[in-house]
Amino acid sequence: MRQRAPEQIKAHRTAQVNAALIIHIDADPANSVQDRRQQLDAALKEQGQAPVTNPERIARLVPKRNIETWIRFYLDGPPVDEVQAYPKYTGNESACWPAADSFARDAAGNVQPPQAPGSLVLGLDEFRRVL
Repeated sequence: MRQRAPEQIKAHRTAQVNAALIIHIDADPANSVQDRRQQLDAALKEQGQAPVTNPERIARLVPKRNIETWIRFYLDGPPVDEVQAYPKYTGNESACWPAADSFARDAAGNVQPPQAPGSLVLGLDEFRRVL
């Protein structure tokens, strides 16, 4: 995603349509959420583009470990551990819909779920900017 993000952001910026771009990239254990965001900004700079700014309708969703951490939080409730690798939903992707719906409701309702992992709180804030 890091390599493709600059081209997608450029296309979004030049399209001049009322749309949002949502970029998802896992931080993984070796990187922080901020590290990943800085890597995306560096990739933009390498291609002669400006970093993402708040007025733009571009959200960068960066789960600390992987998206399954956020899914697990919404399906099973807290606590979740951003270091632990939760199983993927391969072959059972439809089981994730309730988690996606809850994420969208929390974002639209400006809700900060109790005991949410830090990367999820940042993700909700990013998503709210593009609603």
